[in-house]
Amino acid sequence: MTLNKFQFEFCERVLKGKLSSSPPNLKKYTPREQAARLSIYRNNIFSSLIEVLANTYPATKNIIGATLFKHTAKQFIESHPPQNAIMLTYGAGFDNHIANYPPTQQLPYLSHLAELEFAHHQAYYAKDVESLAPAFFAGLDIDALSNSVITPHPSAALIDAPYAIYSLWQHALEHPTPPEQLDQQVAESVLIVRPQYSINSYLLSLPQHRFLQQLMQNKTIGQALNEAITLAESKQVEFNPAEAVQLLIASGLATNLDQI
Repeated sequence: MTLNKFQFEFCERVLKGKLSSSPPNLKKYTPREQAARLSIYRNNIFSSLIEVLANTYPATKNIIGATLFKHTAKQFIESHPPQNAIMLTYGAGFDNHIANYPPTQQLPYLSHLAELEFAHHQAYYAKDVESLAPAFFAGLDIDALSNSVITPHPSAALIDAPYAIYSLWQHALEHPTPPEQLDQQVAESVLIVRPQYSINSYLLSLPQHRFLQQLMQNKTIGQALNEAITLAESKQVEFNPAEAVQLLIASGLATNLDQI
């Protein structure tokens, strides 16, 4: 048996809980002793990976409680074991798992909350790139600014959900249950970005989200503003283009500006 095949079969037995049998070339024990030894090894692996997920999704854990989170994480680990030794990226897809896991489906906003938390986690470990300083924009005329496209910061992520995920996230980081007075059915959009040392999060209006979304899809600032204005008019909501551009500058979203 090759080493790769042995490792694969060993992992299958440990991750899937098939402890009563062992791959060839494993030291022989009595079935009872072997199952006990593998069970200890399995528990150590799962405990470590559950802790990794708990550190990545603290608000999600607070919302559903430690016991349900442990069971949810265990099911995720069994079907999505780590593919490499780098734990910084482990946990991708946990939001989809939550959306399809029956015990957590009673909280329809939970998968969106998990999506937001993973974006926050990724932003922390994103590549360090210097954002454009406000002084850079001050030297541009209106036409040059309008006809420019941005290069988004590597840490940037836009999260759009039909639930109040930003408000839930902020509350759940400090409290174990959702706030009683919060209308969870209010849609919220969030910008996550880490231009320097701290991760910043911004609650966005619908037109602001459309503006930033268009920018991150390589539209010019002028085109993005027009898209946001059109959306604001169709939804009959307020939108201030100057405030939107100021948000772009202050957030540090742009690392480069190209005129076209």
